[in-house]
Amino acid sequence: ELRSQALTTAAVGAIVVVGATAAVGAATASVHPSAFFKYAIATSSWIRVVRGPELSTRSSHLASFWGHPWAFGSKRHGSLRGPRMAIAAHATLGPPDEHVHSFLSGSKPTGKSRGSSRMAHKIDALVEVPAPTKYFVVGSWSDWEFEEMISDGLDSGVFHTDIVLVEDGAEFQIVGDEDWNKVLHPVDGNAHCEEGTPVAGPDSDGHGLNWVVDGQAGDGFRIVLHHEYDSNESDASWHVQCSPLDVFDPGVDNSRRLLEACEKYGRWQVALAHLKDVRFMRELVNDNDAEAVLRSCQHSGAWRPALKILESLWGREKQCDVPTHQAYAAAIEACRVAGEDAHAAELSKELKEWGPKPDVHRFQLTPRVYWNRDIRRLGCSAANSLDWKGGDDPLPWTDLPCWLLPASDVAAYAIADQREELRHAGWKVITSESHVLFRLDNKAAFQDFAAEMGLAPYLPAFFKSAENASYPCILKPATGEFGKDTHIVHSISDVLDILGEQEFGNSWVLQEFIPGPFEFSTSLLVDRGEILEVACVRYEYSDTEYVWPNVREVGQTEYEVLPEHLAVMRELLVDYSGFCNFNYKLRSCGQICIFEANTRVGADLACDVPRPQARAMFERLDKLRSND
Repeated sequence: ELRSQALTTAAVGAIVVVGATAAVGAATASVHPSAFFKYAIATSSWIRVVRGPELSTRSSHLASFWGHPWAFGSKRHGSLRGPRMAIAAHATLGPPDEHVHSFLSGSKPTGKSRGSSRMAHKIDALVEVPAPTKYFVVGSWSDWEFEEMISDGLDSGVFHTDIVLVEDGAEFQIVGDEDWNKVLHPVDGNAHCEEGTPVAGPDSDGHGLNWVVDGQAGDGFRIVLHHEYDSNESDASWHVQCSPLDVFDPGVDNSRRLLEACEKYGRWQVALAHLKDVRFMRELVNDNDAEAVLRSCQHSGAWRPALKILESLWGREKQCDVPTHQAYAAAIEACRVAGEDAHAAELSKELKEWGPKPDVHRFQLTPRVYWNRDIRRLGCSAANSLDWKGGDDPLPWTDLPCWLLPASDVAAYAIADQREELRHAGWKVITSESHVLFRLDNKAAFQDFAAEMGLAPYLPAFFKSAENASYPCILKPATGEFGKDTHIVHSISDVLDILGEQEFGNSWVLQEFIPGPFEFSTSLLVDRGEILEVACVRYEYSDTEYVWPNVREVGQTEYEVLPEHLAVMRELLVDYSGFCNFNYKLRSCGQICIFEANTRVGADLACDVPRPQARAMFERLDKLRSND
């Protein structure tokens, strides 16, 4: 009845209703300062009316309101708290009338309102928000992961959790039901958990408002949440305390002994902090130190930091400094101890995919482009650990026969130009004449070549000038990779703004733009124009207008290339040998539209094509008898 009457009151400009069950409800609302407020409290379910445009939170007008003699509640830093509370805020446009007075069932307040007509706004929506039933700590030591607080068996209003700092100092908040709309946090700025420190929430306004914990890496603390409620006064309050548990002092004076002590006592937080110090001092972390930290994680089941350490190890030298089997074993065991069997199984699968001889290379991709981890999982002794680009780089040598494959356009030309020298240095190569690479790799030359072959309809329409273009369209360099310097342009002025004094000429191309969220990437192994192997991935993106990689990928699936599409690619690959990649979309009529050809191994084959299928392509290459 209370809410029904509030919603039907003609004088209401905005209403906010909030409440809480076992925990604390907190609501803050303010409107135009010239409007007067009436608040009523009733035991009810937690209901929130989404704010209209005049409503705001954390307003300076709140302080004066809570001090008003006829306001219910007390002045608690702009928050009214209580179990299962409903707060109805009325903003009227004139003096209070009888039906508003009877709604409160109290004495009629005095005063006037000079609110403007801007205050009359409709309620946006009525949203049911259940009260919190569980509480979680989120903190910097766990990368803001949810850690459930334990209820005290003797007092249902007390919850706690124990933490250990992973670095000096930390910050945290408390969240109800893992819902960021139910955050308990300090009122103003970061605050220490001292007795009497006010608590705000649960609400969604806690961003950047964290409690601070002072301590060193390895120090333990207990965070306690107290809920106090006086049923006679219909009032409630929250208190958050953080007390030290113990201080870890291994009493050693060198790195090795410190890590040994951390491993013995399971103090991975101290070991991890030490690892960060080592990285800061000498940039690189050796395998022994990393494995010692991982063993500390292993014994205590700290699987999240173990996985992060493994990722960090893969980040060295563009993934070319490979983590050891021992590092993987420690991370796998940390997952198992924590009951994270799925993560343990995935890491075990990765190790198995390396194959029997992962470091005796049969295939080497160059230069390094952060593909080594995925390439290693092919299980055919492939790697992306060589950083040779041709030009002034010294010619690489290999002791064992190994295929040298390009991972960039520059490397593709270098291998083509220096094929004989590379073969003399022990490499096996599959490549084409430079002019064959150029007519595929150069966007303008690719357009001309397709026109000569009668295949222009299967490429985007190209525009010779900005004045003759059909907008929106794509402006991109004639040569380039990974979407660098590619733009969607909507007018001639957009083109001029990007090019500046540069000439359109052969350096830039302006081509048809095809909208849609789906894009296809087909990788081919080709020998003298004959297609030997095919693998295709269909990517789905979050937008219909984008330039990769400046878009979010939402999915990818294997795709079987249609025969008519493969026929177009075959005609374009006349005289070509090596790996090639076509990127394309489908027009609304289903016709293929190839907007790029890459004369190298593409990221799709290196990382996204299922490993067995990609491995089959590399193994097919190794079976080629000719090497010319």
